[in-house]
Amino acid sequence: MEYDGQPQPFAVPPKMPGFLQSAHPLQADIPELPAEHWTTPDYYWNYGWPMSMDELHAFQKAYTPRQLLADPSPTAAVAGVGSLVRIGTGWYGIRHIFVEPTETINGLSGIATLDGRPAVSFFMLVSTANEYYFRTRPSKKQMALMTRLFGKEPCWMKDAVEKKLWHEYYDL
Repeated sequence: MEYDGQPQPFAVPPKMPGFLQSAHPLQADIPELPAEHWTTPDYYWNYGWPMSMDELHAFQKAYTPRQLLADPSPTAAVAGVGSLVRIGTGWYGIRHIFVEPTETINGLSGIATLDGRPAVSFFMLVSTANEYYFRTRPSKKQMALMTRLFGKEPCWMKDAVEKKLWHEYYDL
């Protein structure tokens, strides 16, 4: 297979049933988008970890040296978790966004959205927002490290912000 006229140094792995197509054999396996994705065309969908404020603070307490825990604000907690994950795993593609609460995931963020809508803090790995966010994925080893750090499996969730307003909320 060629890409821009150059032979690829590896074979693209076959698509596994129930998972998105990987571009490289070392990429983490990401489950296919939920069926709800097709009925919500005005919103992006994101794959990663939702975190309540209690979970953010517990994460920081578990992984941050005590002398660095001086600022208990929600924005400091979000920045701290993102930094710790980046440093601990070597995956710099994790981003903080807001997703809609669900019946099972309803730990609201301590950071308000611009229009005051309820939202859950979310650490995104993959997103339908653009091709770069959709195709760029961590390695299987990095995914295992992040899953261990977060203490739970990642999931797909609908963004709390409509597509047309995304650029006002996020500077990704």
